[in-house]
Amino acid sequence: MNMGDRWHLKASVLTMLLAMLSIAYGCGRTEFSELSGSISSLNYPNQYPNNIDCTYSIRPPGLHQFVLIGFTDFETEARHDTVKIWCYNVASSTRTFSGQNTNVSFQLNPCNSVKVNFQTDGSVTGRGFNLIFNWLLSACGRTEFSELGGFISSPNYPLQYFPSNNCTYSIKSPGLHQSIFIGFTDLDTEAGHDMIQIWCSFNGFSFLTFSGQNASFSSFTLQPCTDVKVRFRTDHSIQGRGFKLSFNWTLQNKPTTISSPTTEPTSMTSLQTETDGLHDTPFGILAALGANTLSLLVVVLASLLGVSVFIIILMSIIFAIRRVKRRKNATKTGFDVRGVMDTRGCSYDGYNLEPISNCQRFVSVNSYELMDSTNDKDEDDLIL
Repeated sequence: MNMGDRWHLKASVLTMLLAMLSIAYGCGRTEFSELSGSISSLNYPNQYPNNIDCTYSIRPPGLHQFVLIGFTDFETEARHDTVKIWCYNVASSTRTFSGQNTNVSFQLNPCNSVKVNFQTDGSVTGRGFNLIFNWLLSACGRTEFSELGGFISSPNYPLQYFPSNNCTYSIKSPGLHQSIFIGFTDLDTEAGHDMIQIWCSFNGFSFLTFSGQNASFSSFTLQPCTDVKVRFRTDHSIQGRGFKLSFNWTLQNKPTTISSPTTEPTSMTSLQTETDGLHDTPFGILAALGANTLSLLVVVLASLLGVSVFIIILMSIIFAIRRVKRRKNATKTGFDVRGVMDTRGCSYDGYNLEPISNCQRFVSVNSYELMDSTNDKDEDDLIL
């Protein structure tokens, strides 16, 4: 073997060793156990190498079993360089991606370990991919909010939300705050099919409904209100980025108002009246139309009932006080008028000084003559 062949052999061995090292160590970090993070192909966003086979493992840090996965960028040689994703502990079909796929997102549940495999051949290369993941306790993510201010976004935002989703979020006042300001910073849904509904929980009939695109200028105030509901419903077809909104509680307490946005986004209904779960039925429509009148009637009736009870209690107290005073006056005179008849034939019951029987005619109570029970022969005049 001449010198040239030896150098050629050494170069071939060195190339093979470098390829093996690339396969073994060139994948970068392969283990992920955070609640959320990102994974990208080797050299991203530059060209990835040929002949690599990298497998990444994504595990949740706790009891989370819902994982949202989405690509922010994807460019590989179609049908030759592929990314495969599957749930390791569940017998589920593997999702395979190749070519150019942007804004692709999906969820795996239940799942507690995800595998991502990236394989390339020996020819054409591209930028590769950038993937983000987010573990959740439920498919909707966090649904309870009790801060003075904050943000709420659709699952997987700003990537595409999921089809056939139904998430309800609750925003509760942290104290005596009864006025909340809500504003959209982004909205991108399938117009007329995927929508956001917002209402105050004490009145489940009045909805603000948003659907379509570009609601960054939409803002409004609900007051008085201490618990706001935000519901996001999607159908099975087209998806978009979803939504992101901000909220802020204040101490103002004024009559109930809903200030509509100054400009309406595409396919946005400023105020839509419907019933929760019954809005598609005739009964639901009638209930929605009469909701405000019924609420007002209930308040009026409750107020009248309260006033009536107060008057009855007050009159009872007044009569009781008068009766006690009469008894004290009768006791001071020394007369016992129980069963006694006056000279006009009127008998009296106890200390009430009111005739109950055998009364021949009505006379002035200021001229009753009563008999002393201690001496039937003596008579005194009792002036009331």
